[in-house]
Amino acid sequence: MDTHFFWFGNLMVLLGIALLAAATIKVTALLKRLPNRELHYHWQFLRVLILMFIFGYAGFSLLHWGNYHDGSSMIVPTIFFGGALFVLWVCTLSLRTTKVVQTVYHLQKEAITDPLMKIFNRRYLDRRLQEEVLICRTGNRPLTLMMLDIDHFKLVNDRYGHPVGDEVLKALGQLLMRHTRHADVVARYGGEEVVVLLPNTCGNEAHVLARRLHQEVAQLTVPLPELNRPPRPPLTFSVCIGVAGCNASNADANQLLAAADMALYQAKQNGRNRVECCPDLRLAANTS
Repeated sequence: MDTHFFWFGNLMVLLGIALLAAATIKVTALLKRLPNRELHYHWQFLRVLILMFIFGYAGFSLLHWGNYHDGSSMIVPTIFFGGALFVLWVCTLSLRTTKVVQTVYHLQKEAITDPLMKIFNRRYLDRRLQEEVLICRTGNRPLTLMMLDIDHFKLVNDRYGHPVGDEVLKALGQLLMRHTRHADVVARYGGEEVVVLLPNTCGNEAHVLARRLHQEVAQLTVPLPELNRPPRPPLTFSVCIGVAGCNASNADANQLLAAADMALYQAKQNGRNRVECCPDLRLAANTS
């Protein structure tokens, strides 16, 4: 028996087992990065298949140990090695691709997200508003918009400091994200002003949501730092909300923002801590 064939055949199978084991490590790392449960099932199934191949390789190696005596007997071990190498290469490329896609996703998300409030920024709002206005025109779907402003926010910063003001903004952003739909766009418009874009939502529905958000904000509390002082009750705050809407006949991004801003101004003029709607545009958003 040629010892070269003996060692080469066994080495190919053993290396194949090692490559498949490395592939399972890649699949495990990939599973930790996948948010989709259905994809998890597919990759877990692939990992089970790889483990079955490992046992198959090991069983083949035990049964054929020492049976490699000429070139023809090297065909199967070589195929085993090549197959394992292919599996490892595919799993490695999949993991690298996933990392790149996730990096790009996070960079894109950072580019459209307000770093403090963790909601969308003005740039993304402007883009989505134009898109939703176009959908409103062509698809004959209602579109409404809410503009929120924290009452006397400057006094909060002056009295408690900007760190507390930042916590107020964060709390407001989290509340709005919890009480809006996935299709809605919650974005920081500027300073303490926030815009909520409500696609395919009529004026009455937006008014009801605005009332509910107004009540939820009133119940929101922000802890105050002690700073070597006696414990203080948590900070509460209120908001003004202006609501406006449009439909296919009068959809215009600038006019919609201006109408919501006017309704917000009216809420401030009427004593703050309230919801005001732009009557004309709200009625328009109720018609299709």
